[in-house]
Amino acid sequence: MSTTVWYFLRPGPGELQPLARKAFDAFTSGEVSLPSDEDGYVRYVELVVRLENRQATKLISVRFFRMRTLADGHVDPEHAFEIMAAAGGVMSGAVASVEPLPGVVNAEHRFAERRLRNLSRWEPAKADTSALHELVNRRAKATLC
Repeated sequence: MSTTVWYFLRPGPGELQPLARKAFDAFTSGEVSLPSDEDGYVRYVELVVRLENRQATKLISVRFFRMRTLADGHVDPEHAFEIMAAAGGVMSGAVASVEPLPGVVNAEHRFAERRLRNLSRWEPAKADTSALHELVNRRAKATLC
């Protein structure tokens, strides 16, 4: 038993297409561009899939991410830095070394989680989830979702 990650690019509402991991890695490292929406974001879906005998058997997680791009479709480095900074805030809040004052709840990490979610996630419409179900089940040659 093993796991793998599948990526799907969302070029427009209700449109999804498979995205090779190598192409995804080249995009996130800034080597290549991808088509962005009219609002300047590349939206993609990341699925973690359990494999048994190299066959997909279960969806472990499904996440809907977005990455802001420059006009030429390359990753906007400022946006990538904002996401990393927000992720760092989530992590530092989870391991806070300062004891909160009595009666005060330390919620910094919750605000950082919300900021990270707002910077890097998108909510799929029904057309997006329908297209995703069809693509995933076709690729898996089974009903996973």
